[in-house]
Amino acid sequence: MTVSRLKVVIALGISLILADQTTAVAQTQASSTTNYRFAETNELTIVVNLLGAVRNPGRYELSRSIDLVNLLALAGGQQESADLSDVRITRTMRTSSRVERREIRVNVEKFNAVDETDLVLNQGDIIYVSYQSGVKFSDVLTYLTTAAVLTTAIVTVINQTRN
Repeated sequence: MTVSRLKVVIALGISLILADQTTAVAQTQASSTTNYRFAETNELTIVVNLLGAVRNPGRYELSRSIDLVNLLALAGGQQESADLSDVRITRTMRTSSRVERREIRVNVEKFNAVDETDLVLNQGDIIYVSYQSGVKFSDVLTYLTTAAVLTTAIVTVINQTRN
């Protein structure tokens, strides 16, 4: 077999492999319209989108019995930078004459003070967990410690070169 024929055979083999992988990915995407599903078989579900400072953001198909707090737990919890005092639910309300969007703000940190109706999720809700603004004390302490170590290392090197 010549070198040119070998190149053609290799190229055809690679294209067939890539075509099979592309088809498999397309079939997987077509069969699943949500990222995560938490419901029993044949159970009525709702689909919501979870965004922001959570470990597993995405589209969730949920049992109607799952509320906001349960959804956050199913999403792996909040990221370290999450601000649970500012969780926003954007809800689209359709009436016969128009479409309205309503934003519900929930302070999950003060769970006992939250109105239970604000925790109930509806079809199409978009939930956004905010990120903390500003710098945390632990971050400042880390920066200061790093600066102190670097300063000590520089002073040590300068003193060693003088001697």
